Amino acid sequence: MIEQLMNLVREHASDTIINNPSVPNQHNEAAVSATTAAISEGLSKAFAQGQVGGLLALLGGKTTATNTNPIVSQIVGALTHNLTAQCGVSSSNAQSVAANLIPMILTKLAARTADPANSSFTLNGIFNHLSGGQTGSIDFTAALSRLDKDGDGDVDFSDILGQFGSSQNVAGLVGKLAGNFFNR
Repeated sequence: MIEQLMNLVREHASDTIINNPSVPNQHNEAAVSATTAAISEGLSKAFAQGQVGGLLALLGGKTTATNTNPIVSQIVGALTHNLTAQCGVSSSNAQSVAANLIPMILTKLAARTADPANSSFTLNGIFNHLSGGQTGSIDFTAALSRLDKDGDGDVDFSDILGQFGSSQNVAGLVGKLAGNFFNR
């Protein structure tokens, strides 16, 4: 998944990183790598913290990838730090790059997961990657199709609980997955 994510970042980083004078040309590849790492680590951290509903809504296209989304905001902050520390980009320029690039990449990622003709990203594949292979038996795509019952674009965590069983079962699964994630 990391390689596909890096390719997605490269596809859409031309204006924000490559053709941006605030990112030194010798650091373009490092900036692409830092962006990929910030997204991957941010999604993994959100999963480990039990933000399954938020991730499902974000990656399934049910929530807009804006800087006000807590998961997006966390990733923007991580990329801002990485661009400043690793690529010599000023803090204000790094914030601008991250605030523009992360929502765009996550929106493109959600669009690709929703496209049945594109198999590079699937909800099941992403969640299986985030869980270290522990969610292979859960069909996140089917769950997402049943979660927005009122059609307003949001997903309640209580709706997710209903899809996977009791809250104790889900809490146990999330706890086990988080434990496996941190013990790798």
